[in-house]
Amino acid sequence: PVAGRHHPDLEDQIGYYLNTLALRNEVAGDRSFKQLLASVRETTLSGFEHQVYPFDMLVEELGLGGDLSRSPLSDVVVILQNIRLNDEQQLEMQGLEVTPEAASLDISKGDLRFQFYHDEQSGVLHGNIEYNSDIFNRERIERMAAHLGRLMEAVHANPDTTLDDISYQQAG
Repeated sequence: PVAGRHHPDLEDQIGYYLNTLALRNEVAGDRSFKQLLASVRETTLSGFEHQVYPFDMLVEELGLGGDLSRSPLSDVVVILQNIRLNDEQQLEMQGLEVTPEAASLDISKGDLRFQFYHDEQSGVLHGNIEYNSDIFNRERIERMAAHLGRLMEAVHANPDTTLDDISYQQAG
């Protein structure tokens, strides 16, 4: 998702301007994580040039909107937020006091969503995984989260290792 506030006149408006930006990256095992990251960066920056193109129109033009029980273009969504709100924080807006409310999510918005927020003050990357419980069980998601943690540790330790050589599964 992209914020959809690409024009300066939209910056101070209240409203839902969110648009999904569909990106595709090739993951090849003989490339390093550093090379993959550079490729993802290039794809993402290139994709931002088309962020105003409505996702719904893209789905319609590609003829992919038939099955409403599934996302038309992807099974996995990765979101990096540039703002994190929790119950202790308040938004300050001229003339208004806004307090975020925690929402209970009983259904997933897709098959699998990884949502991240990088806290610039602490340097910590926070994340959560939202999943369709008809497809995944809690134990599998916990295992996936552990794999992701080990993968992040491995690429942090040596970003030049080829993807095929990165070990993210628990030994044994």
